[in-house]
Amino acid sequence: MEIIILKGIARCDIINQFNQKIKRCFMAYITEPTHQMVIKMNNKSRILTELWKNSPISRSNLAKLTGLNKATITNLVKELDEEGYIAEVGRQSSRVGRASDLIMFNDEIGMCCGVAISTYNIRVILCDAYARTLWRSDWAFERSGQPQTIMERIASEIKKGIDEIDGSKKRKLRGIGIGLPSLVERESGVMYGTPNIVNWSNIPVKDFFARRFQVPVFLDTISNNAVIGEKWFGAAQNDDNVIYLSIGQGIGAGILTNGRLYSGAGGYAGDISHMVIDPSGPVCPCGKRGCWEVMGTTYTLMPQTIDELTEKADMRDIHAIEVLGSIGRSIGIGVANLVRVLNPSLVLIGGSMARAGKWIMNPCVNQMKTELWTYVFDGMNVRFSELGDDSGVIGSATRVIEAMLVFQA
Repeated sequence: MEIIILKGIARCDIINQFNQKIKRCFMAYITEPTHQMVIKMNNKSRILTELWKNSPISRSNLAKLTGLNKATITNLVKELDEEGYIAEVGRQSSRVGRASDLIMFNDEIGMCCGVAISTYNIRVILCDAYARTLWRSDWAFERSGQPQTIMERIASEIKKGIDEIDGSKKRKLRGIGIGLPSLVERESGVMYGTPNIVNWSNIPVKDFFARRFQVPVFLDTISNNAVIGEKWFGAAQNDDNVIYLSIGQGIGAGILTNGRLYSGAGGYAGDISHMVIDPSGPVCPCGKRGCWEVMGTTYTLMPQTIDELTEKADMRDIHAIEVLGSIGRSIGIGVANLVRVLNPSLVLIGGSMARAGKWIMNPCVNQMKTELWTYVFDGMNVRFSELGDDSGVIGSATRVIEAMLVFQA
């Protein structure tokens, strides 16, 4: 009798385990996005992106740009309208057929926050979906300050900006993009740290702001964000293979290949500050000799600032011109090495060093001419960034805009 009971219990256990497996499989099935849902979200993203780029526009022209049929356009535009992405702007007359209703992207759908933390200052902006600044705050970065205190200050400034914008007509914060002067562990959102900033090592930056504001947070190096900003709104709009150099006290690169950000296997591409320019050069804080950081950045100028030295060069001070010329030649050597590997169509120089203008650009370009094959040099351009000192902060906000235009199944 006892054996029969045990067998019955065993059978019940087997049945329960089987039912649990079936339940898990069913739940996985109903929560996994279907192929049709993925297609729908992709189509919706295409429509929203074209609408963002080409507003105002008719539905028929949206169909031509996206390659989608009119029924799909009608249905998905209706959904986007219900979700607040669309504003009607009137009618477009036509010589043939009836007039078309024009629609446009609703630039008041929300606001995006960009934060750029460099080794010398912090910038925060709140902007609309076209990166037009609605509010901003800038202040000096305290290198010896505690990370928690500095992040609290940034959060306080963001909250202040949100409260000041629009009065009673509040815009929803869509996300926060943050550019850092350090390599970042993207999955965890942890800032690894940099020798130029005391106390900033393994700091959970993403988690802090995500918890505080309950919105998506996009974390990357300031150089990576800057090249995205230049691609969307600045000097790189017509180029798909671009190197952006952020040159201040250190140097970092943001790299676009075929229009996409190149981050490398671990997300660490562009960490060029300690690329050796001259093996017999001055000693770098990292312990090596002749790193780009000590030969082609504002580190070389201390205790003078780039603005002070540029002013002297403008007054034809020979020493100032020679110092800036030496920096420009070092930058040219470094850029030429990057060009050999990546073959960009455009190199952009940004950061505080760009304020030296021709005093570094001319020596840089001349050095590149001696370093590169003529046909390589002739096939590319070297310019200063169009967004100037705001490349990083606008690029940080652009990461939010970029995500806002993509729907996930």
